[in-house]
Amino acid sequence: MGTTELKTKRLRLRKYKEDDAKPLFQYFGCNEKMYAYSGWNPYETEEIAKATVQQFIDSYQDEHFYGWAIECDGELIGTAGAYDYQSSSKSIEIGISIKEDCWGKGYATEVLTRVLGYLTREESIKTVTAWCASDNAASMQAMKNAGMKQTGMEEAALNINGNLYDKLLFSFSTRSSMWNPWRGCKKCSDGCLHCYIHKGDAKRGVDTSNIVKTKDFDKPLEKWKNGSYKMKAGTVYLCFSTDFLIEEADEWRPACWSMIKARQDCMFLFLTKRIERFMDCVPDDWDSGYENVVVCCTIENQKHADRKLSIFQTLPIKHKCITAQPLLEKIDIEKYLQGIELVVVGGESDHYARPLDYDWVLNLREQCIRKQVNFEFRQLGTHFIKDGKKYKLKTKDLCSQAKKADIDVKFNR
Repeated sequence: MGTTELKTKRLRLRKYKEDDAKPLFQYFGCNEKMYAYSGWNPYETEEIAKATVQQFIDSYQDEHFYGWAIECDGELIGTAGAYDYQSSSKSIEIGISIKEDCWGKGYATEVLTRVLGYLTREESIKTVTAWCASDNAASMQAMKNAGMKQTGMEEAALNINGNLYDKLLFSFSTRSSMWNPWRGCKKCSDGCLHCYIHKGDAKRGVDTSNIVKTKDFDKPLEKWKNGSYKMKAGTVYLCFSTDFLIEEADEWRPACWSMIKARQDCMFLFLTKRIERFMDCVPDDWDSGYENVVVCCTIENQKHADRKLSIFQTLPIKHKCITAQPLLEKIDIEKYLQGIELVVVGGESDHYARPLDYDWVLNLREQCIRKQVNFEFRQLGTHFIKDGKKYKLKTKDLCSQAKKADIDVKFNR
């Protein structure tokens, strides 16, 4: 995908334009404080600034070039970039600069958090690195605030205008966590017939229909003695043993939204079979959605696809996905794919599972390709049909066999 426009609550990160050269020269090139800890001034003169901006613009053809001009209320206030992508380790280095009269307002942390999330979640980059001079306390704090960890120090490694500084090394790696603030659920859709949560509870003599808070309710805000969060920055899979929108949790959900809002270094992802309840469940400040929330609407057949997706397409959500698992029949969802980031397809896992026909999967894949929506084949079904032949597969093989099919699609947008 490469460089694409990103937004935070206060800022807009966009591609460079030719007329950015003048303000970059004025705000950055002419102010020695802007490169006091880097020793690098790519905007030293108007001509150099023009050449630098043009180089950025020309580089947008590279899918692993990331360069943004940062705007606040239409004014250019800084730059952000990621460079030196290493395909073998899927790692990249990041750098950010904010003009002097905007220091101390939290912009660097805001940009770092957004860019780190984009690179790791949407570009599948595993590790993002950065560095700063030991005397640059503001940059050091911004990286820590955004969830980066100091991984090392190179003593006296920076010689900038005759001044020696230690080089502090920081890193941000992708992680995922599970957060189930409550447990229990009630069957509400055709796809619930062989639900693994209900089956597991039945074996343990647990009543799944009893919705209760768990000991992990406050998990996102729990901290170690050193003040760092126990739940690391990264993707958080929310309510995967229940439904985040279930009615019985209405009194608890506002506290969860507050925790989600507080953890901007995490991307919270939840699936729901109750999308019709969505607008009754969002916080007062939801507006067009939280940037760090992904909502996946689950469907299984045409009846529920038409009912749920007709609602889903109207909702104000920043990141939308569709999960067709278990897929029970051939379905047409092409008219609902506008604004969808990903469609996930899979079969049912159970001794009595309803069959998954590979033709249904390929048909959905073609719909996604026509609309340029990312597609993922997550798992086969226990009972699987391909080319008219029926197969029975072991549960442990369902995901690996889907991976071997090699039919996932990812678009550079």
